[in-house]
Amino acid sequence: GINAEYMGVERVIAPTSDYNHSEEHEDVDKPYFAGYSSINIHEEMLRDSSRTESYYNAIMGYQSLFQGKVVIDVGCGTGVLSIFSAWAGARRVYAIEASDMAHYATNIIKDNQLDHIISVVHNKVEECELVDEFGYPVVADVIISEWMGYFLVFEAMYESVLYARDKWLAPDGVMFPTHAVMYLSPFSKQSIYNDKILFWQDVYGVNMSAMSDLARSTAFETVVVDTVDADQVLAPPQVVKSIDCRIVTVEELREMRASFTFQCNVRGNFHGFIGWFSVYFCPLGIEGPQTVLSTGPEDVPTHWRQSLFFTGDQLWLNIGQEIEGQVEVCQNAHNHRFIDVNLHWTIKPSSIPRYIPESSNLIDRHRRIQCEAQNPPQHHCFRHSKHISFYY
Repeated sequence: GINAEYMGVERVIAPTSDYNHSEEHEDVDKPYFAGYSSINIHEEMLRDSSRTESYYNAIMGYQSLFQGKVVIDVGCGTGVLSIFSAWAGARRVYAIEASDMAHYATNIIKDNQLDHIISVVHNKVEECELVDEFGYPVVADVIISEWMGYFLVFEAMYESVLYARDKWLAPDGVMFPTHAVMYLSPFSKQSIYNDKILFWQDVYGVNMSAMSDLARSTAFETVVVDTVDADQVLAPPQVVKSIDCRIVTVEELREMRASFTFQCNVRGNFHGFIGWFSVYFCPLGIEGPQTVLSTGPEDVPTHWRQSLFFTGDQLWLNIGQEIEGQVEVCQNAHNHRFIDVNLHWTIKPSSIPRYIPESSNLIDRHRRIQCEAQNPPQHHCFRHSKHISFYY
């Protein structure tokens, strides 16, 4: 059997036989769950009002889904979503948490006089069985989880959520959130580009622009998690992946590909592509207010911010200029919590006469690649590819 701590749940028995618990995953998961034992990450999530209030409003807006029902909260953390579910009238809530935060969740739930409804299970989802007070396997009416990582799929918590869905959700059960959408758009973020690349032009009065090529090839090997203002987005976003949480498979989320064609509606320096996501709480056939939690540039900033995939180049684009290409988002081969992003794009020629501001802050005077890359071509295409890793 397993060494699971029993915290108010009726019984926790041996793990299911079909769970592939590899030593490689164990080595990855130990630091992952240890990180969620820290108070800091939970404070950051709880202070994210867009996140927490979206879940609260969705639960209270669809109380009929929760009243008298069985709910499973995957990765409950401090237990706040379990408590919201109990407030909405849930008959029984199973709050599963693999990190040591489960101890604190238990105390929080007791302090709020909800331990007769909420049972905390300190274990990985994949390593526990749940049975009710009569000894029968649990069947959940609702599975709720705040499972989203940077660019939605970083950390791969969706694997545990979908495992729980396939194991415990009733045929007519509901996933909360119900849907998720990943977006991509070209962007300009001059402050970061200046800090990483243009810095080398003048270092205490020394011209170190010879370092620019090295900086350009190494500074943005990994994603930058930061916010971008709406006016720094050069074209309307396009969908990378639209997800119905009721039917999506793990395999679909481990490897995603999409094509895009952006038409710039803002002129400016193109520095790369920005990714973000939105999740929706809108069960089909059930009346209630549609609640959307969005993490995009036009929304109130969240703790997810946005994922900035810098290309390392600085290319001036005109209004109407097009960028065509493909994006691949794949689970890292060595660490299933990480992702790799591959971008391939072509900048089409502009039919608009070139206009470039005089400000030296906008143009890298020491660019060494072909001039049409610095100042996008009027009669030529610029093609490029970039592999970016996404890890801690």
